[in-house]
Amino acid sequence: MSYEMQKLRDNPETAEEGFKKILDVNDPGLNPKIKFGPTQIDYKRLTKSSPKVAILRDQGGQ
Repeated sequence: MSYEMQKLRDNPETAEEGFKKILDVNDPGLNPKIKFGPTQIDYKRLTKSSPKVAILRDQGGQ
């Protein structure tokens, strides 16, 4: 969302804080440290069985 839209929708002061934080070159932002690799995930086991639950939604018909 653009800064101007966020300023109108949210608190203008917090929108400005967030915008300034994005522009801060010294702020590293979020840097996750992932301790596993894709080779450690057993994809065959995850895709072997079908889901046991179905989710039904009403689409708002009459």
